[in-house]
Amino acid sequence: MIRRPGGKDEPDEALEHLIIHNRGRKAIKEADLARECGLSVEQMYRRVGHKLLLFSRGSWFEVLPEKRRVARQRTHSSSRPDIAFVLSGVIMITAALGADHALKTGMALAPLLRTRRRSSKNRRRRPSRANDPPRQVGYERVFARLQSQMRKLLMQWPQDVDARK
Repeated sequence: MIRRPGGKDEPDEALEHLIIHNRGRKAIKEADLARECGLSVEQMYRRVGHKLLLFSRGSWFEVLPEKRRVARQRTHSSSRPDIAFVLSGVIMITAALGADHALKTGMALAPLLRTRRRSSKNRRRRPSRANDPPRQVGYERVFARLQSQMRKLLMQWPQDVDARK
């Protein structure tokens, strides 16, 4: 994280090249994350251990191999696919590691892994009741029914209190 004048934090440019994009998700490969935390992949998984079972499926995904690498991977059939962690996965990994350097790495990666939600015409906010006459009529009907029920309750209330005494 780089602190800029005016109090704004900006992500570290040294880590930007590690971010991969996959179907609208930003992630970092396990090998890059482990290297930035100062560990090998095996050491990282050994330290995290059984806590991996707590990770939701949405916090990581398998990276599909590039077409050029497919021919090379056929010779190494025992190798497993690369894993990439999204923002929630990076936070959980660095928190599980618990080391100061790992936590700093996680904090530096967090702004780089955030995805900006794009608005669409389907996700627009509904117009306010004042600008939507059918909705306004429905609201007024429900509100009138609630007011009549409150009046009935208030009319019965003094009689109920007197009957209890």
